[in-house]
Amino acid sequence: ARYRLLEQLNSAVMSPSGRYVGGFYTDVLGENGFQYTAVVIDLETDKWHEFGPYPETLFGFTEAEVVTDQGVLYISDSTNGGCVAFDLDGTYTVPKSIAGYGPLVMQSSSVDGSVMVGYTEGTPYGCMYGPVKVVDGEVKPLPLPEEGNFRNEEWWAGILARGMSADGSVAYGSSWENYDYGMVWWDRDGNVDWVGSDLRKVTTVQREDALGNPVDYNLVDGMICWANQTQISPDGTWIAGTYRTEEFNAESNTVTQVNYPAFFNTETRTTTVFDEYVGYVALHVTDEGLGMIGLQGLGVTSGSVVDVKSKTLLGSMSEWIQERYGIYVSGGVLTYVTPDAKSVFGYTLEIQENGQPYTVYWYIAPPLN
Repeated sequence: ARYRLLEQLNSAVMSPSGRYVGGFYTDVLGENGFQYTAVVIDLETDKWHEFGPYPETLFGFTEAEVVTDQGVLYISDSTNGGCVAFDLDGTYTVPKSIAGYGPLVMQSSSVDGSVMVGYTEGTPYGCMYGPVKVVDGEVKPLPLPEEGNFRNEEWWAGILARGMSADGSVAYGSSWENYDYGMVWWDRDGNVDWVGSDLRKVTTVQREDALGNPVDYNLVDGMICWANQTQISPDGTWIAGTYRTEEFNAESNTVTQVNYPAFFNTETRTTTVFDEYVGYVALHVTDEGLGMIGLQGLGVTSGSVVDVKSKTLLGSMSEWIQERYGIYVSGGVLTYVTPDAKSVFGYTLEIQENGQPYTVYWYIAPPLN
């Protein structure tokens, strides 16, 4: 196998079956500006297809969101809103949204490229974001839980659809309200529910607001996730996330939150929590139930591999990679394993001189022919 560091790229993602890696890098333009170059790497040849550079007056690349197995790269665009798509021939297009909704941002693709999920920036029902599924180019809104947001209150920010199974039948997303990040999922019939609903618990307490008046506040023990697109197994059986508990201290009027890595089985609708790993989060899970977990700090800096079914530790990610691929990776975390397990994708957090973390992406793939 070969190991490739992508130190040049500001952001990068791997396609569902591991055929491509897509991303972009940034250069200084003039005295005060930037320019961006989109990159699609063909892992069968290690060839880089580069498109650009484009000045920030045209595009403002912020995040490589998804690259399909057909080589189409989607990058979110702060200049125009939504995202921009690049084909392998360098043609770029802006995905069309749906009437009444704002700009569209793609987040995940099926293996055949016919199904995608993502979100719109703005919706006709008043939310800031709306989850959508795109089937053969047709944008279809996804439903929100009827009981309200993560705290069973009225929706205002909405949900962003994040990732889905390899065939596009099962999807998940995250709410984006008050840093709650509630994790939801849509089953094969399109029904919506909270991930980890079997352990979800809502408790109402009296808490003082900013003016010192007592108000009802809903504490929630439940599953959350952030802006990650690879937290579901390819066959849609498992969803990886973070089980977060909350405890209210009336004396200090504060809520203490504690995180644990957890895995939800969409077939049995039961959740497995690794409660011995306090402060860890779950990043990815394979069809066989191998879970990738990592310690959350400024970012996830180190990780381990667990067997979800037997609830046992299989070793550090570095040990697992070395045993499986014969390559030593010092530090870093795995965020994606392809369905055939021939390729993996991950990142390492480097700390800059100013103390801020910097992400270096990397991949492992089969030897070149």
